[in-house]
Amino acid sequence: MQVAIGVVVGLSVAGIIRLADENDDHAIEPKAAVLVTDTEVRTTDGRRTTSTLSSSLPASSDETSTIPEINPVVQVIPEPSEMVISAADALGLLKEITVELEHRGGYNRDLFAVWSDLDGNTCDAREDVLAEEALTTTAKHGCATEGTWRSAYDGKFLSSDAEVEVDHVVALKEAWESGGWAWPVELRIGYANDTADSRTLIAVSAVSNNSKSDSDPANWLPSDPGAVCSYLIDWVAIKHRWHLAMDQAEWQLVRKQLSNSCI
Repeated sequence: MQVAIGVVVGLSVAGIIRLADENDDHAIEPKAAVLVTDTEVRTTDGRRTTSTLSSSLPASSDETSTIPEINPVVQVIPEPSEMVISAADALGLLKEITVELEHRGGYNRDLFAVWSDLDGNTCDAREDVLAEEALTTTAKHGCATEGTWRSAYDGKFLSSDAEVEVDHVVALKEAWESGGWAWPVELRIGYANDTADSRTLIAVSAVSNNSKSDSDPANWLPSDPGAVCSYLIDWVAIKHRWHLAMDQAEWQLVRKQLSNSCI
């Protein structure tokens, strides 16, 4: 899969961090090495151009974590895998996903800058998801929405945004350990606040979100049996889109479940 979408975003440290919904553990941020890459991007008028990204990559360090300093940058994210809609599609993509041991250490949620407003609509990614997934909306004042939501993991209906949490289907810590540790800062922030593909972030109950935490499918599946297959299909689509690896237990469980229960 090739990088296909480039959007110009201006971010600053102040005001882009929001209250976290996932129970991810914090760790120590490593020192950074510089990665410079030439990437084809699309400008706002649709023309293609080449941009050089100079970003920080983690290496070993004992220094205390700090929130990354973000300047106006070109953020390049992968195109959504729109055609992954069935177990057969997911099984086909599963063959292309690297199977390897997870990368341990160095994770810090602050490295992903949740929640941010990347599309410039004055609402952060969490607020965008709540507005998009609301079944009914009784009032909307700016970015604060009151309504009802259905939790994808357990089927519970939630009556206010105080009862609902926005979950990264592939948790930030899982993404870090599966390859995100090597991403430039722009890609990390793009992943954590991705509203271009509705599978990355979803509204769920706090109970199910806390139960899932940062687990992969080998250790956790939705309690609603009717949600398991769609969850696994989305899991594969997200990992494939973002070029994230799977460990052996995770890959085998996903393949077995999709083959035996979802075809």
